[in-house]
Amino acid sequence: QLKENLPQLSHGKKVKTKYSLRLEELPLSLQHAGRSDPRESRPVVVKEQMMLPEFDLREIYQKSVIARAGDNIKIEIPVLGHPRPTVTWKKEDQLLKQTHRVNFENTATATILTINECTRDDSGRYPLSAKNIVGEVSDVITVLVHDIPGPPMGPIKFDEVSSDFVIFSWEPPQNDGGITGYTVEKRDLPNGRWLKANFSNILETDFTVSGLTEDAAYEFRVIARNAAGAVSQPSEPSDAVTCRDDIEAPRIMVDAKYKDILVVKGGEVFRLEADVAGRPPPTLTWTKDEKDDPRQLGIPIVAKDLVIPPAFKLLFTTFSVLAGEDLKVDIPFVG
Repeated sequence: QLKENLPQLSHGKKVKTKYSLRLEELPLSLQHAGRSDPRESRPVVVKEQMMLPEFDLREIYQKSVIARAGDNIKIEIPVLGHPRPTVTWKKEDQLLKQTHRVNFENTATATILTINECTRDDSGRYPLSAKNIVGEVSDVITVLVHDIPGPPMGPIKFDEVSSDFVIFSWEPPQNDGGITGYTVEKRDLPNGRWLKANFSNILETDFTVSGLTEDAAYEFRVIARNAAGAVSQPSEPSDAVTCRDDIEAPRIMVDAKYKDILVVKGGEVFRLEADVAGRPPPTLTWTKDEKDDPRQLGIPIVAKDLVIPPAFKLLFTTFSVLAGEDLKVDIPFVG
C-alpha cells in the first residue's frame, strides 16, 4: 500500500522534490495479529522526467503544404517534450507577424498555423522551433499556393501538317500559376465537340496530334494546369486546318564538283551523292547518255577506262608584257 499512501507528486516547474517515506514491517508472528510501529526511511528524491522537444511531422508529406489561392490553410503539428516547449514560427527569416488572416496557436500538445484565404504571396518557407530547458529543435514547413493559371497565349502556330498528323506550338500564359503541364483538345469541323487529344502530361509548349483523318478539318486549343489541380481557361482556338500532305516539286541538290568533268581511274569506285527533296517523296531514276537506266539511289558505280582526246583550255590567246620582264604562261590541257 506504499503507492496509495504517497502524496500527490508535483509536475510543475520544479526539477526535483524530496519526500520522506515511513515503512511498516510486520514480524511473521504478528502479520495476522496487527501492525508494528512505523519506521522512518531516508529521504527519497523524486525527479521529473525530462524530454527534448520534438515535432511529429508524419502527417505532412515531404514537409510541404499545397493549396489553391483562396483556400484556408490549417497546419496542426503535434509537439512533444517535457517541460512543455515554447514554440515560435517565422516566415522566411522574419518572426511571423500575426494578423486576422495569418496566426498561430500553441496548445498543450500541438502548434497550429492558420492562413485564411491564402494568396500566392503566402507561399514560402515557414521555419518553426520548439525550446525548453533540455534543448531546442527546429524544422521548416514549405507552403505552395497555386493560383489559377491564365490561358496559354496564341495564336497557335502550325509547324507541320500531314495527312494524318499535325505539329503545332504555343506560348505560356502570362500568369503561369505554378504550371505543371498542358492539355490539348481537338474538335472536328464543322460540328464536332472538344475532345482531349493527349494521354500523358505535356511539359513543353509544342505537341504532335496523330491519328487524324486525311482531308478532314480540325481546330485545336490548349489548357494549362498546376499542381493544385487548378486549370486555366482554354486558349483561343487555332485556325481551321485540313489534314493533307503538302505538295512540293521535286528538287535535286548536287555538289558543284559533280557538274564538271570528273576523271577517275579504271577499277575505282565512283559514288555520286545528291540531296533529293519533294512532297510526296519523289520517285528516283538514273539515266546514262539520255537513256533510261533505273537504279536505286546510292548504288556504287564502277568507272571504266575513259578516253578523252587531248585539248588545250586557253582562256586568252593574246598576252602582253613589258620589255625586260619575264613572261610565263600556264596552259592547262586535258586528254
